[in-house]
Order: sequence, then C-alpha cells, then structure tokens
Amino acid sequence: MCSSQAQSVYVTKTGDKYHKSSCQHLNDSKQKMEFQEALKLGYKACKDCKPVIEDKNKKSKASQCTAKTKSGERCKRETKNANGRCHQHQKK
Repeated sequence: MCSSQAQSVYVTKTGDKYHKSSCQHLNDSKQKMEFQEALKLGYKACKDCKPVIEDKNKKSKASQCTAKTKSGERCKRETKNANGRCHQHQKK
C-alpha cells in the first residue's frame, strides 16, 4: 500500500483481530478502521487472511542468508531481503 494513504483494515464488534476485507471471519458487523488505530486499540492480525500491513514504526529484523556457499555450508551474511538471501546470493 502507498505510504501517503491511510492503511485500512477491518474489525468486528466482538473480535480482537484485524482482517482483509475478503476474510471469511468477517460478518455483517465489520467496520473499516485505519491500521494504526487498530494497533492502538490492541487488535492483532488474523492468522487466516494474513493482512500484510507494514508498521512504519517497526524495523525489519535481519536474518541469516539461506543460501549455500560453494563449499556447501550455509552463508554467514545477514539480510533483510524478503527472499532470505544476501546481496551476493540474490541472482542464484
């Protein structure tokens, strides 16, 4: 989603999760809400529809590269890339 727009999620009157608009767990009581407001109110992400919203206040954590080196060992570099590979192993 574009960072200049408010990011929206959906909640229900009785639930404690936020959802995508197409989630099977939403019913007639669904209410549109800004993502940041949902976080402030203590809502958590639905584990079924997995609404992917970037929290601008959270920094992504680096993890160890998942690629193997020529010697067959796991690469020791850290990466924040979504595919789990460091800069050297991006093209492989």
